[in-house]
Amino acid sequence: MKLSIITINYNNKTGLIKTVESVIHQTFQDFEYIIIDGGSTDGSKEYIQQMQEHFDYWVSEPDKGIYNAMNKGIKVAKGEYCLFLNSGDMLYDDFSLVYLFKNSFEEDIVYTNCYFHEDDNTTLKKKTFPIPENLTMDFFWKDMLCHQAMIFKRKFLENYSKYDEKYKLASDLKLVATSIVFGKATLKKVEIFLSVYDLNGQSASSRYLYEDEKRKIFQEDFSFFYEDYCKYEKTEYELNAIRNHFLIKILKKIKNFLVLK
Repeated sequence: MKLSIITINYNNKTGLIKTVESVIHQTFQDFEYIIIDGGSTDGSKEYIQQMQEHFDYWVSEPDKGIYNAMNKGIKVAKGEYCLFLNSGDMLYDDFSLVYLFKNSFEEDIVYTNCYFHEDDNTTLKKKTFPIPENLTMDFFWKDMLCHQAMIFKRKFLENYSKYDEKYKLASDLKLVATSIVFGKATLKKVEIFLSVYDLNGQSASSRYLYEDEKRKIFQEDFSFFYEDYCKYEKTEYELNAIRNHFLIKILKKIKNFLVLK
């Protein structure tokens, strides 16, 4: 089996329905579908039961958070690769997996581009999230790969590392960055848009907590780089302040000139 798609959910029935619909309508069918629900009380469990013929494995029980649920999914997965598509996130269209597996790869981590979407009940906003071909520590300091647009070789996850459950939002960054640096994970970028990332999700809406956890990860796991990046960040902040100061002065001069004229 080529792929295990793992969806975790907790009290997000609306998002879960969107995710499930995007998966079960795929024209590529060489995958299993795993649902890990955290004991939802909003009707999610009843929906899962109604749709259970589409799932190869599902459970609805209390868990210890996002990454505990994702690790549960890894334990039961049987596919060559794992894709984590959490409730609210969607595969881009019905041919997304066809486009992905048209490419040949054996790497530990395969990553693609993705879209973001934010639903305010009146409009659907989409924007692309371009990912660089060459990943660096500088990239991980400033940004992160779109987790919903990556697949991980299951054997690599089992043998090297699962998600660190002490973090609430940034364990995916830790897993990817440490896998590359310490686990010597092999990488490949596939130039497609695989998925649509839900900006209404917990990790997107709790940016301050995510940034705090990211700093702790760099401090603990990449301490060799940490002080240099803090200095770099401070320098960038100071340079931007100087640029803004001179820009404001120039704009004031232009404004005064136009008024006098």
